[in-house]
Amino acid sequence: NDSFLFVRPPRPLWPFNGPGSAFWPPLAFASMAAALRCALPDLQVAILDAPALEMGWKSLTRELRTRQPSFVGIGEEAVSCVEGLRAAALAKECGAKVIAGGCFFGNVAEAVLRTGQLDAVVHGEGEVTLVELVQALRENSASALRNVAGISFRDGEEVTRTAPRELIADLDKLPLPAYDLLPVGRYGQKSKNHAGL
Repeated sequence: NDSFLFVRPPRPLWPFNGPGSAFWPPLAFASMAAALRCALPDLQVAILDAPALEMGWKSLTRELRTRQPSFVGIGEEAVSCVEGLRAAALAKECGAKVIAGGCFFGNVAEAVLRTGQLDAVVHGEGEVTLVELVQALRENSASALRNVAGISFRDGEEVTRTAPRELIADLDKLPLPAYDLLPVGRYGQKSKNHAGL
């Protein structure tokens, strides 16, 4: 079966945070994971949050090689984009299609697609777009990708950005985020900044 693995890669701790307070749950991953599970029940979906699990690069590399995901999703802030692209390169070595999203990759889609480390970048409404994108990637054709609104992808030397995705009119129609895929008990553990969360 195909599998989709969202990955938050290892990254340095910011100096004003301790190990127990530096990272918060990746809500976007949990929301998109829930959408994928609802729409594509044959797709195995997981989230690997390396910082929360205190996982380094050797452990992440082993996980990717063991799991052999069909698709890997990343989405980083600008400050962690280098780690995101490093994770993308590892995923590509394992044969995965790599999809990026979020505010950073959405704004530099053309440049990062030209590196060859990403297969597509999602702009905007990921919960809807990602489902269609996975279906198109399964078809393995550029024409299928062109029919997915709200993405950029590379076809040969050309980077194509499709029509914008319409906003989701009723957010209540989205499934509840897949918190069960996150190590919820590890977030804020031993926090000095927000104890008790």
